Amino acid sequence: MDIKIFGQVGGLGFDVDKIVSDINSAEEEINIHMMSVGGTAIYGLSIFDALKASKQKTNAFIYGFAYSAGSVICAGCDYVTMSDVGSLMIHEVHGASEEVNNFLTQRAIAAYNIKTGIAKEELAEMMEKDFFINADQALEMGFIDEKMDFKQAVAYADLFNIENKKEVKTMSEIDEVKAAEVAENKAVEVAEVAQPVEEAKQEIAEPKEELKAEAKTEEVEAVAQAEVAEVDEKADLKKYMQCFGDAEGAKMFVEGVSFEAAQQKHIANQNDKIEELQAKLAEQSLIIESSKKEIGGDALQLGATEPKAQAKASFVRFADSK
Repeated sequence: MDIKIFGQVGGLGFDVDKIVSDINSAEEEINIHMMSVGGTAIYGLSIFDALKASKQKTNAFIYGFAYSAGSVICAGCDYVTMSDVGSLMIHEVHGASEEVNNFLTQRAIAAYNIKTGIAKEELAEMMEKDFFINADQALEMGFIDEKMDFKQAVAYADLFNIENKKEVKTMSEIDEVKAAEVAENKAVEVAEVAQPVEEAKQEIAEPKEELKAEAKTEEVEAVAQAEVAEVDEKADLKKYMQCFGDAEGAKMFVEGVSFEAAQQKHIANQNDKIEELQAKLAEQSLIIESSKKEIGGDALQLGATEPKAQAKASFVRFADSK
């Protein structure tokens, strides 16, 4: 089975799911035809894993160059060959956060270590910058297993370029592709981060809506309770005024006097008024009694003088008749 990876790994028309699926389902020897300046690191590592897990023999044919993610894919093959004029490049992963870059770089180092047997520390030092090697160097270091015959390489390249002219990049376009690679990695990182963020937002939004509904219910209940309280308050005020009089009842209600205390206070006030009236009645009774006595004395005095006057008048009349 032949799989061609020409152009940018993860670029336009690149279907990583199909490539991995084809590798996993392959029932015959797998040939990877590579001409790439690199691309999205996680795609390269995914294909590397699929190649290493395959039960079939895997081969890689490098035409011209296999850079960055492209070299990672080739490292996953059992047998790698490259043309005499070909080149290979390894470097640290760029374009995502420092944490993600470091993590993916360590995975790439592990992939190269499996293929070449070079110590991870040495590989890490090489990858601190863009590390280019030609076919002879790649063979010596273990990145490839054989140099491809030049005519064979050209024949393969011509065969695949017919259908992939738009995907093949020239060396003058490498910088542009690198920039696209950075943007692609950044986009992947943002997408990976955005999904859990959106899920978290949704998880927050759902209880938030519930809280809003609960708050609305509590608000309605509070209004209803306030209205009931107002009605009860009016009823209590009316009760106070009916029992204790408008002025006194309203005064005690406003002052917050309990109904029982208001009753006691009202009874005490009434008792005070009764005692005051009784005192006034007693005073009036004394005045009346005193008046009666004075009137009685005058009458007796008047009664004692009248007979004398009458007697004198009779005597005068009697003397005159004589």
